[in-house]
Amino acid sequence: LHPRVRRQRQMCIRDRLERVVSSLEYHLEKYKESKCKSKNGRLQKDRKHALDDMFTHAKYMKAELEQVYPIISDGSPSYFQFEDFGKYAESDVPDYIETLKNYIEKLKQDTSGSAE
Repeated sequence: LHPRVRRQRQMCIRDRLERVVSSLEYHLEKYKESKCKSKNGRLQKDRKHALDDMFTHAKYMKAELEQVYPIISDGSPSYFQFEDFGKYAESDVPDYIETLKNYIEKLKQDTSGSAE
C-alpha cells in the first residue's frame, strides 16, 4: 500500500477503536450500576429489571469486542474470553479497554512516525 493510504487506513482504525473504547467504558459503568441495583433493589421486580439491564450491557460490550477482535489480533497473542462474558465482564473489560488503548497508542505512534 502507498504510505498515505496506509496512514489513512490506520487513522480510520484508530478512530473506530476510540469509539469502541468510549462505548465499552459507558456500558461497563452502566453494568456496574445495574449490578449494584440487582443486589440492593428494594423490590424483587426492581432487582430483576436491574439484572436484565446488567446482562444487556454485557451483551453490548461483548458485541463491541467481537467486532474489533479481528482488527487488533493480527496474529498477536491478544486474547478475549467470550465464554460466560456476562459473568466476568466487570473483572475482564477493564483489561480489554487497556489493551485497546495500548493498541490505539501504537497506531498513533505508527501514523505520526510515517508522516515524517
